[in-house]
Amino acid sequence: MTTSYHSPVVRGIQSFLQDHAEFSINHIVFMADISGGITDEQTDQAGLEMNCVMQAFRVHCTLIDFDDRVREMRVFMPGEHIFPEESGCGGTDYRPPFEYMNRNLPAPSLVICLTDGQCNRFAPAPAFPVFWCMLDNTPFEPPYGTVIRIYGDEEADSLPKPPRENTNVDNPLLKHLSPYMQDPMFNEWLPIVTVVDISRSILQHHLVCAHRQIMEIIDTYRTGLTIVYADDDIRGARLYYPGDNIPIVRSSDQDSDYRSPFHFLNGLKPLPKIALYFTDGRCTKFPPTPSFPVLWCLFSEMPFDPPFGEVLRLPAK
Repeated sequence: MTTSYHSPVVRGIQSFLQDHAEFSINHIVFMADISGGITDEQTDQAGLEMNCVMQAFRVHCTLIDFDDRVREMRVFMPGEHIFPEESGCGGTDYRPPFEYMNRNLPAPSLVICLTDGQCNRFAPAPAFPVFWCMLDNTPFEPPYGTVIRIYGDEEADSLPKPPRENTNVDNPLLKHLSPYMQDPMFNEWLPIVTVVDISRSILQHHLVCAHRQIMEIIDTYRTGLTIVYADDDIRGARLYYPGDNIPIVRSSDQDSDYRSPFHFLNGLKPLPKIALYFTDGRCTKFPPTPSFPVLWCLFSEMPFDPPFGEVLRLPAK
C-alpha cells in the first residue's frame, strides 16, 4: 500500500525514491538557515518539516544551524524531536555548512537545506542529492538540487472548499476554547495544536467538518495554529495564520494510532496550551496522559471513553 504524506518535503523525497529504486536512506543532514531574515514562524515550520521527515524515514539525522557561518551541529536519533535554534542577526551563506559537513561528517544519503532563499553564495555541487526546502515563495534557482516549496500549490488544494460562512458564536468548540483565549500569553505563543485523523475510517465529510471548525477558530480568535495530519503515524504538520489557504486533505489507507501524534506533540516547543484531536474514535491505542489538556472532537456517535481529556461530539455535516 502507498501511504500519502501531506508534508511537502516528505513527498518530494518519496518522489525522488520512486525514480531511484536503488537509492537507500541511512543518514540525513539538515541545514537550517537561522539568519536574521528568518522569522519565528519560519523557524517553527522548519522544525515541523524536519520532524515529519524523521517520522517518515526513521534514520539518524545531523542538524547544522547556520547563517553566514556554522552556529551549531547536533545529532538526533530516530524517535527524537528535532528543532532549529532561534534565528539570529547574521546574513546567509550556503558555503560554510557544506564545507563543515565535508570536513567533519561522513557523506550523508541526502541533504535538506531549509531556507528563505535570500542568498546566492553556493558551495560546489556535492555528490549526493540536495533538497532546498523553501520557507517562503521567494524566487530561487540554485545551481543544483531540487527545490521544494512548502507554501506552494499542494495536491490537496484541488479538493473543493466548503463555502465560508459567518462565524457561529454558538459553536460549542469555540465556547470550550474561550477560557484558554483569555490568557494574555495565548496569541504570542500560538498554543493551539489540532490533530486531524486521516485514517481509513475517516469519511470526506468528516474532514470537511474538521476544516470548517479549524477555520472558525482562526477567524474568531485571529490566532495561528498548528495542524498535524495523522493516521498510525505523522503524515504532515504545518503552521497556519489568519488569511492562509488551508486545504482539505484526503483520508489515507492506514489505521489510527493515537500514540505517534502525542509523541510528536510532546516534542513541540513550547508545549500546546491545549490540543484538539479530530477523530471518529475508532482506535484504542492511547499514549500516556500528556501534560497539556486534550479535547477529543468526535465525528461519530459511537462509544468513546479515552483515558484522558474531554470529549466533544461534533456534527459531521
